[in-house]
Amino acid sequence: MILLVFLAFLIVGFAVLIVYYEIIRRSESVGCHRTAMTEQHFQGALGHTLFQDLAESELRALELYLYSNKEFNLKRKNKFAPNASYLYNIELLVPNKTSVLEFLDFVGIPEPPREARVVLFRGDKPLPVVEEYAIGPLNNIGNHRLLLTAPYRYRPVSAIEIRAVRKMLKQVDFMLKFVLEETFEASFFDCNTQCLTMDHYTPISSAVSGRNMRLVWFWTHYKVEQPMLNPVDFFILFNLDGPDPRKFHIEKLWFAGEEYRSSADLLEAYLSGNVKSSPIPFPVNPESFPFDKIPKPLIRLRSPKVVEPDGHRYSVNRGRIQYMEWDIHFRMSTTTGPQLLDVKHRNKRILYELSLQEIAAYTSGHHPWMRYSNMVYSSHLFGRRARSLIPTVDCPLHATFVPVTTSKEGTAELVTLPGAFCVFEQDSGIPLRRQSGDKLFSGLSDISLTLRSIISIQSCEFILDFVFRLNGVLETRVSMTGFPLGTLHTPQELRYGFRLRENFIAPLRQFSFHFKVDLDVHGRENRFESIDIEPHNVYTSDWLEKEGKNFQNLKIRRDLKMTEQKAAIKNISDKFYMFHNEKIKTQYMDASAYRLQLPGGMAPQLLTPGTGNEPSISWSRYHLAVTRNKPAEISSSSIYATWDSENPVVNFQNYLNDNEDLIDKVSACKRLNF
Repeated sequence: MILLVFLAFLIVGFAVLIVYYEIIRRSESVGCHRTAMTEQHFQGALGHTLFQDLAESELRALELYLYSNKEFNLKRKNKFAPNASYLYNIELLVPNKTSVLEFLDFVGIPEPPREARVVLFRGDKPLPVVEEYAIGPLNNIGNHRLLLTAPYRYRPVSAIEIRAVRKMLKQVDFMLKFVLEETFEASFFDCNTQCLTMDHYTPISSAVSGRNMRLVWFWTHYKVEQPMLNPVDFFILFNLDGPDPRKFHIEKLWFAGEEYRSSADLLEAYLSGNVKSSPIPFPVNPESFPFDKIPKPLIRLRSPKVVEPDGHRYSVNRGRIQYMEWDIHFRMSTTTGPQLLDVKHRNKRILYELSLQEIAAYTSGHHPWMRYSNMVYSSHLFGRRARSLIPTVDCPLHATFVPVTTSKEGTAELVTLPGAFCVFEQDSGIPLRRQSGDKLFSGLSDISLTLRSIISIQSCEFILDFVFRLNGVLETRVSMTGFPLGTLHTPQELRYGFRLRENFIAPLRQFSFHFKVDLDVHGRENRFESIDIEPHNVYTSDWLEKEGKNFQNLKIRRDLKMTEQKAAIKNISDKFYMFHNEKIKTQYMDASAYRLQLPGGMAPQLLTPGTGNEPSISWSRYHLAVTRNKPAEISSSSIYATWDSENPVVNFQNYLNDNEDLIDKVSACKRLNF
């Protein structure tokens, strides 16, 4: 049985996962092994093809298969409509773990066939639906199989809907143009340099609205350098339900603190003098927040730089990194973003997979576009939101920059993003270890290798780092930057945020990050336990003459987790979380284990389970959850999670509800699943 670890990081702006490699005894053969690995590092071994992203030739073959197969009903059009079959996404479908490991670990086992995962919006069907297919093998495509279906109203917002919104917005702008210009000194179309934009939106799920409809609030901002910092008091609720764009319509408009049923109602109220609005001048020179200003030294001197005096001590070759005793495969999933695969240290696999699963941002507020702004960001497709990294800002100048490829929405066209990953070695400036005496000193600098990517969504920039240290520690770190998602200041909004400008409030937002960690510690037969540290009363009379006095020590108590629910931890405490193979012992008969260390101070999920949009992120109820690895439970979220809180397509809580044993009592070797 295979073990998976799902981590929920609930901390605003920062989440850290550290895996400690605890080695009791080093093998005598390490020296010879290290020499062999050093020679390979100079050459840079190629990455395995089964982890590499789709090639141009494979996409061409997929395109031919998709458009020639009448079952998919895809048409080559310049413009797409919601009532047609729409090609939303194509990406690599990594083979199942069992077949991958058989190929990697045993001689003579053929490489698993490469397949693609294809997402289609089937608005052409009598009952519209979203379908996901596996298509392959890519070297000679001949078959496909259905992976899952989802309700049509759960589909992510696509370019065809944005185009439909823009068409309706033109009608609004035509009718209300002079109203907008008098109030905001700007309009949406034919506006020269003073324009408004309506790009940000708040989806309203059925669980919130109580209606089986696809409702979206769109926000209006000034079209300036930082639109999110310059909101205006104009919002529109669009009904985008169903596949027929002729039935899309506007349900409500919000203007100057009042709600209207249509543009005509707003125009009539404005002309009759019943609208109380204060003209807002167009921000000709939008003011930046203080933190946007660059500090300057008293004397014009250049900042410190990191250098590699002898060049790279690592190699990067087709999605594979070799560094010191590390050997790592990496890729950028279009759906879930950065992913590590087949991670080895000292030629032993410690991780099969470490990947981002989800980022959620739940916003609080009084008005509906703020109150229900519960964004589950994988619906934006993380891989398409990756950004090219800038030398000297995002990464050191000496870093190696690696491009990634994704498919373009609506087509099988390949899109290459240069520099989406960077790899660099650096010194933290803190000793990794040191020992000193009167005549003896021993120490080691904390030099590590970092694999970095940045995902940009709305006003947020998420910096994702995988850090590989010399002592076998693997750290996963998330940092956040960007600008606050704000709204206009009103007295009702003050209880939900802070006023940063005259007419700007930044609301409370709770960010949640979720990672999947598939550990293979000395093989796949692993166990999960916590080591608890607790006080222990002892008697002083054992060693002292004075009797009757108690004394306290701290002692160790091991707690082996037997079931999935016992291994679901809502709040991290001062415990040691250990993963080990029961059959592998040190020379002192202790388990040779890895420790999973989570950051202290992680914010708990405060929302009541089962309310509002919370079911879409049921993984956020736990800081750490260990589950059995089953083919049907390969991910903890989905691209439909923004909309599906009424009935989640992927419900992480169900992984725990069956409460399966984490120890197989039938198997003689007692395999653990986590």
